[in-house]
Amino acid sequence: MNRKIVWLLLDYRHENEEQLHGIASYMKNATVIEKHISFSGHSFIPQFLQHWFKPLLTENTKKSLLNQTPPDVILSSGKKTARVSWWLKEKYPNAYRVHFLRPGMPLNCFDRLALPLHDRMIHDKRVMPYYGEMHCLTEKEIQNAGKLWEKKFKKLKSPRICIFVG
Repeated sequence: MNRKIVWLLLDYRHENEEQLHGIASYMKNATVIEKHISFSGHSFIPQFLQHWFKPLLTENTKKSLLNQTPPDVILSSGKKTARVSWWLKEKYPNAYRVHFLRPGMPLNCFDRLALPLHDRMIHDKRVMPYYGEMHCLTEKEIQNAGKLWEKKFKKLKSPRICIFVG
């Protein structure tokens, strides 16, 4: 069986990278390749205007994306890498592209779009809704962190109130 080649488009934004690493951790029968994306100095153009242009990538990033073994799957997360994924479709037309979170671009730019249920849901056959956030924490890591925090919270008075921001 041939292993699928999966590219992760990483843009140095922690929350986007965590989501893709979380997904990749389940891809046992694939060759996962991290593609680090750097944008040129002109990427200050507002996002709503940028989606009409090719992504403003550094030359090193372009070289790392072109003339490579074509990927079977391209995973992206966040608006900036959405545009890179869209641009790569022209270069690698057979690659299946999955984007996580709102891309800031039309749905037909992707083969599949994964959106958390807490976002405004788009009803389309290409959209896969999911609960919570993708991450690369294991069940054991979460349980260990729970035990650690349980000790710290025992010292606090009750009742306790928690506010989530983000």
